[in-house]
Amino acid sequence: MQFFEQLFLRHAHRPPFEQSSWGHNVSITPEGKCASTSLGKHLTSNKLSYCIWSSPIKRCVETAEAISRGVGSNKAVKKSSLLGDPGFFIQNPQQAATFFKKYSLPNVIDLYLQEKSLPGFFSVETGCQRMLSVLLEKNASASIWVTHDICVAILACFLFKQTSCKALMPNFLEGIMIKKNKRGWLVSYRGSNTRIEDGVFRGKTACKENFA
Repeated sequence: MQFFEQLFLRHAHRPPFEQSSWGHNVSITPEGKCASTSLGKHLTSNKLSYCIWSSPIKRCVETAEAISRGVGSNKAVKKSSLLGDPGFFIQNPQQAATFFKKYSLPNVIDLYLQEKSLPGFFSVETGCQRMLSVLLEKNASASIWVTHDICVAILACFLFKQTSCKALMPNFLEGIMIKKNKRGWLVSYRGSNTRIEDGVFRGKTACKENFA
């Protein structure tokens, strides 16, 4: 069987909104739409047929649709709550919301990464395994997953064994690439690489390793 890439990335450029707001109705900018379409066109050089998934939040859906146009896909964009609203790491949205109201986003992420138990959240390991199990199940086809900065940052921190998101917060349209070859699952993000062990879903964590 041939295994294809999984691209887990943040949505395109959007205007700022108040920290106290979820920004569910905020659209991406014309710049964001253009960049998303360009990314889709660039991905066609891989000669893969992409399945495109999105958080149900407007800015992610618009990004996914623009990427789809660039790719030239006739497949409908699929939506998943694992990618947002609430996301793979949220267990109880009402409880978790209190942390987002009280702290800045980077502080919420670091608190989540460093605490063994946070009300309203799955454990970091459980949350990330929930997302990874879906990403790796889709390994028979290339997929693009459009999500939010918090989702990319948390998954990147888990995979690279970091307890602070400071160096791993994604820019717009920046994301994690996951591929499989004979050596296993390979992860690339911001020029760094790691490997996911087959036992990650049995309670083991990713094993960091450099690849050429």
